[in-house]
Amino acid sequence: MIVGQQKSLDDIWRMIAPFSRVLVVGCNECMAAAHAGGEAEVAELASALRIRARNEGRELEVFEFTPKRLCEPEYVAEVLAEVARCKADLVLSLACGVGVNSVADQAADLFVLPAVDTLFMGTGAEHGVWLEYCAGCGECVLEYTGGLCPVARCSKGLMAGPCGGTRDDGSCEVSPDVPCVWKLILERATRLGTRERLLEMPLFKNWSKSSSGSPRRLVREDLRIPTEDCKEGDTR
Repeated sequence: MIVGQQKSLDDIWRMIAPFSRVLVVGCNECMAAAHAGGEAEVAELASALRIRARNEGRELEVFEFTPKRLCEPEYVAEVLAEVARCKADLVLSLACGVGVNSVADQAADLFVLPAVDTLFMGTGAEHGVWLEYCAGCGECVLEYTGGLCPVARCSKGLMAGPCGGTRDDGSCEVSPDVPCVWKLILERATRLGTRERLLEMPLFKNWSKSSSGSPRRLVREDLRIPTEDCKEGDTR
């Protein structure tokens, strides 16, 4: 899942200052699971904005809408229909950054602002705690490391470890609250009898496939339905 956290009310209030009709839009999948932008959080934020507007004597109408998700064209279309229905001059998104981009791409004349800081791809370790497990690096090495990611879970981003900074208790010298993933990788490989697989791991990684390279794009020709008027970056 994509993990994010809601911006402070002060920051959101500052962003929406020029607008008078705001549509707060959520995401009922990743951001709902992260308790940052589901239907409940949309209602809570909308209520907080109405109360603050009333207390400050400001004219502000706030509307609410929470599609299943905001990262695919059909759900963006639902949002744009809701924008037209309530005549909103701003979409305030509680989806991840992908959702903000998706709406902005389809509505050149519509203001779209983020109410969430998108953090990482991860998992819920316990209630209220999320851990980063994947960096979307574009060239997965989990086949060699027993399913544990050194790119996302090593504080130094080492592709060959453990380093000399691993503490006696197995934690990292950089982040003492983070277990050394390379220690975990070695322990898991020992249990599974796959330590030799670590020696087969490529010495060099193609980082151009990661976020360090150009904006990434995936095309599945077996699924694609091209249209004659499709432009670069168009998600139709």
